[in-house]
Amino acid sequence: MFFRVAVVFILTNLLMSCHENENYSEIDIIGHAAMGLSMPNSGFHSNSKEAIDFALTFPAVTGVELDVRISKDGELWLYHDNYLESETNGFGCLENMLSQEIESLVYSSFHKEKLVQLSKISFDPNKKYFFDLKLINACDNKVVDTNLLKQRLLEINQSNISLILPSPSYFSLFGSEFYCLLSCESVSVLKNELDSQNWMGGVIRNSSISSHELQELKSSGKQIYLFDLRSPQGNLNALRKHPTGIFTDDVRSAQALAN
Repeated sequence: MFFRVAVVFILTNLLMSCHENENYSEIDIIGHAAMGLSMPNSGFHSNSKEAIDFALTFPAVTGVELDVRISKDGELWLYHDNYLESETNGFGCLENMLSQEIESLVYSSFHKEKLVQLSKISFDPNKKYFFDLKLINACDNKVVDTNLLKQRLLEINQSNISLILPSPSYFSLFGSEFYCLLSCESVSVLKNELDSQNWMGGVIRNSSISSHELQELKSSGKQIYLFDLRSPQGNLNALRKHPTGIFTDDVRSAQALAN
């Protein structure tokens, strides 16, 4: 662990020395799943309360992106993967479990963090929160009750929340009540969809968009966030495109580069 952290520190400082005159202060630094997905140096498991609290202690971090699912009894929980056995001591899909059952689960990580209910999160009014909605119950191969999910989100009643939607088809349900970003793999599809609806903007993989394409989308008034950033070099490459923000898995190097 110490070796990995040391390597990240050295590489980050080398990159900073090469680009010390560039300013990224206007770019949002957002912790992807709080402290990143499957990152050895993250400190805490993704989407855990501990990871959220830790990520928001970094001065350059302006918010966190979290993965939101709905349980069998209609409560919102933070969890990324389709199946519980991939990351916890549970089995099956969170969507098929009651909250009382989910409360007993822990992550298969060093700290054995518990899964956290969204209602248990304390929202900092000075930070931004992005909810990546997981709308498919993989065990039953069907869409969850999106109307109930929307109702639960409205109960949170926080103005600093934005939703990340996996498909344009959900905009009609959520778009009138929330700031919505479309998650998309294709620049051309993203551009067409953002032009056709009143989206706040889009989320796209860093490798899928050029700096010119990104600035073209931003010039039309859309916010563009980049993801799949798991190293100091990846963070720097994304920051140099000057997006609205980055969803970074490597929060520590992003912090160093932003400063």
